[in-house]
Amino acid sequence: MSESNLIYQLVKNDPRYTVEAYDFVREGLVYATEILHFGNQSQKSAASQGEEGGRELDLGSLEDLGGTAIEKDEPPSESIDEMLQQTIEKVGDAGQFDLDSDEGPVESENHLTGQELCLALRQFAIDQYGLMAKSVLNSWGICSTSDFGSIVYNIIDIGWMKKSVNDRREHFDQVYEFQAAFVEQFKIQR
Repeated sequence: MSESNLIYQLVKNDPRYTVEAYDFVREGLVYATEILHFGNQSQKSAASQGEEGGRELDLGSLEDLGGTAIEKDEPPSESIDEMLQQTIEKVGDAGQFDLDSDEGPVESENHLTGQELCLALRQFAIDQYGLMAKSVLNSWGICSTSDFGSIVYNIIDIGWMKKSVNDRREHFDQVYEFQAAFVEQFKIQR
């Protein structure tokens, strides 16, 4: 089945999201790895050790954005922008997703956590749509970080992405609130 037919099949199977929503998440994966350099190989190695999956990446506090606080060793961030910058500084260089495979996109050796991907998708949306990001995402059926998780797991189901044994659908739930992340914390970039 062709790539476009698979996307339309996804939309038919889960009509909550438009074709644009799937394209946005797929492009956001590339943005996360190539622009933000998320998905460090050393994190993957640490995550594969032990039942707990290693130490979670410190993403700071998400309380200002109405999200779920993540276990951390440092003081909470004041904004999601600081949290994103801390994440970028910690992950260092990374690989990328292989989006040119004959079998469709599959993850290379590097791996993103649900929280990392949610942060990257927020920044990607702001870079693409500015203050209209929340409205654009909402028009595609994406109203929360949980929707990112549903889209990702739909893509996993068709084999375009893989998940690690430690990944859970719930890792995308309540990472941040859209109103806070896209409107209240929005800052014009020069």
